Amino acid sequence: MPFMKINDKYFHIHRHCPQSRWVEEFSKYDAGWLHSVKSHNDGNLLRANWSDLNLPARINTLAFAGIPMIQRSNMGQINAQRSYVEKYGMGIFYNTIYGLVAQLKDKEFLRQTEENVRKHRGAFAFDSHIDELTAFFMDVRRKVYERQ
Repeated sequence: MPFMKINDKYFHIHRHCPQSRWVEEFSKYDAGWLHSVKSHNDGNLLRANWSDLNLPARINTLAFAGIPMIQRSNMGQINAQRSYVEKYGMGIFYNTIYGLVAQLKDKEFLRQTEENVRKHRGAFAFDSHIDELTAFFMDVRRKVYERQ
């Protein structure tokens, strides 16, 4: 059953999509949801919790698929996913569902955000970090041998 009726609205139920097809499938969408958490740390790292500091693995998948990421605004809070996504201009940040809907209807905003995602998507692939990782491990190896 592809659709299920709930309160006179429709909820889309998607069939299983194997990991090998995530980018192909997700790239058909306008945006993807990250964790919808409301931070309450008032910018104080000592009050931050796991949700404030977590970076969802789907960030890389959605970035590679080239789609913007929806999440709560959490302005003025310490929130890792917001900071990370905002750094690349890839986010749709909302305080209310009405505000989110307005942003999703703003075609120019969506176009610019998608462009930002596509411009930076290579940074979210493991292969783009191989030289940096290799240099790090070679440095560790060198330091270990220097101590012997």
